[in-house]
Amino acid sequence: MKTKIEPLTSIGLKGRIDYGQMPLLQLEDRIANSSDRQALKEINDNRLVNHHDHKRSFHPAEYIEMLKSSKMAWEWCGHDTMVLEEAYNRTIDKFCNIPIQTDDGNQSKSQGPDCRLYFLACFEYTTNLFKEKPPANAIEAEIISSEMLRRMIDRQFYLSCLEARRKQYCFARRYRWRLTGGDLYPWLPFEIPRRCCRQWLEANIGDVDLRRHGEKERVQAMIDRLILKRKIFFLSELHSPEEMLPPGHDPVPSILEENVTVDGLTEVVAEEKAENIKRQRRTIQQLGKENLKKLIHTIFNALARGEYVEHKIAAGYGLSPATFSRFAGAHWNKNDGDISSVPALWLNVAHTLAGHMDFVKTAKKAGVWKRVCEVLDTEGKRRRGYDG
Repeated sequence: MKTKIEPLTSIGLKGRIDYGQMPLLQLEDRIANSSDRQALKEINDNRLVNHHDHKRSFHPAEYIEMLKSSKMAWEWCGHDTMVLEEAYNRTIDKFCNIPIQTDDGNQSKSQGPDCRLYFLACFEYTTNLFKEKPPANAIEAEIISSEMLRRMIDRQFYLSCLEARRKQYCFARRYRWRLTGGDLYPWLPFEIPRRCCRQWLEANIGDVDLRRHGEKERVQAMIDRLILKRKIFFLSELHSPEEMLPPGHDPVPSILEENVTVDGLTEVVAEEKAENIKRQRRTIQQLGKENLKKLIHTIFNALARGEYVEHKIAAGYGLSPATFSRFAGAHWNKNDGDISSVPALWLNVAHTLAGHMDFVKTAKKAGVWKRVCEVLDTEGKRRRGYDG
């Protein structure tokens, strides 16, 4: 007969909660449903999870650090140290961070992952497991609870690696690839026009069988290997303009080069600006992500039609002429060598143009590549703290 697991005594002699006597499951419940920071401290400071080899035990943060150092994590992060560091920080937050509530009862999205959600998932899963198969005693219950927490950490570290990789190439979007037997939703770079995505996938990926185990991950891994990572280089740090891009195969086949148009550039820049909206001036932040993307599309469309009238666009989005001028003004001083005079949007466009060979070719054909180089060169000098 299985023993019914009752919560251990958690009230001390002075009527204060004794967190050290609480089962792990009860601590998880208090974190998830009561935002109990002392319960969170107890788990992170005093509770252990076993390594899957059952030979070593770690505090949760130590275990995440161990995962970060593993060969498995290195593979998950595509052998990229920046991605690995981002994944590690996200996982720490997933098990250590209770966001601070604001005066209106809400919480800022910039505070990172909310650990209450992950402890709630772990608590509910373990509770259901105990209902299906009750543990023999309190000790067994604690062992199982610890094992479930370890598995949750493993799972969330893996997902953090994927999230960090997506963030690393923020110039990507989901594409619905219709296949026999179902649909696949791989991430593809914006510079591949949507109408050409299927053609590119069929030419580069080949046979796909959705019944095959791990097929989704295999396809995305192939795409990731084919797509060059975007990096911004400053001309003053290089020997020649040709070194602006790392060596390697052009990720977009030559048959698609002519399709890299103003539309593709607009979409890349709009997506990047929206994802990094917190870095914009407060008045631009107040637009919100969707309106910011619409504003950028409006700007590019007006430029393409030769109808760029700043005050009309600014009024349409409730921006003052001064704010719009700083963001996308057309009459900034182009010869004073001061990068601060370059409107934010045009500086972003210069970065994007320099970040991919197809855009570089397009800029050269349009006769603006020299100006792009000047802007990036000046910014490179400013970042290192000198002029001229």
